[in-house]
Amino acid sequence: MKGFCVIGLGNFGVNLALSLSKLRHQVLVIDESQEKIDFIGNSVENAVCGDATNEAVLRAAGVKNCECAVICMENNLSDSILITLLLKELGIKRIVVRATDERQKKVLLKVGADHIVLPEKESGTKLAYTLSKRDVIDYFAPSSDFTIAEIITPKSWVGKTVIEIDVRKKYNVNIIAVAAEGEEEFELLADPNHRFSENEKLVLAGGNKAMQRLTGR
Repeated sequence: MKGFCVIGLGNFGVNLALSLSKLRHQVLVIDESQEKIDFIGNSVENAVCGDATNEAVLRAAGVKNCECAVICMENNLSDSILITLLLKELGIKRIVVRATDERQKKVLLKVGADHIVLPEKESGTKLAYTLSKRDVIDYFAPSSDFTIAEIITPKSWVGKTVIEIDVRKKYNVNIIAVAAEGEEEFELLADPNHRFSENEKLVLAGGNKAMQRLTGR
């Protein structure tokens, strides 16, 4: 179970916080609106009404106990920048920030954000899944019971072949394609003797439960 902090309860922030909570993670939310805090309070571990640009509020809320903080401020770049800097000073391991465009993305990365999410390209539900799963880069769920995911090669697979790992039998998941470290283009993985290397990227396909067993902690 990871600890997450979601700052800013617009539509995206609420969706993210509820999705993380449904995935059984401890979720702390912070927002200046008491109405929004009351709305979500019973669905998350902790909900705090306060100004997240104030370091004292962040400390009192217990942000330092979270592995990952997601800043979901809407149309307020200056606040997002300030909160990012405060979270860096507090030692938060991973800081994810919502941006509205590529210009904001560049600025936020320069001030210390680890990952930028553009809501028009990524939903809160999808972000919750990728944040909470081990080594998952991206995923796509074309139906309620089937998932396609892009992951980094698990450490336990490095140096072993497809046959040796026997993913289909062990996890009921198929390995569709592979890309070497640093490469963007994938190649279909048809060779059962392919030996996995560290930091390869893999595309997997399988049922949701099977994929959760493979990528879950």
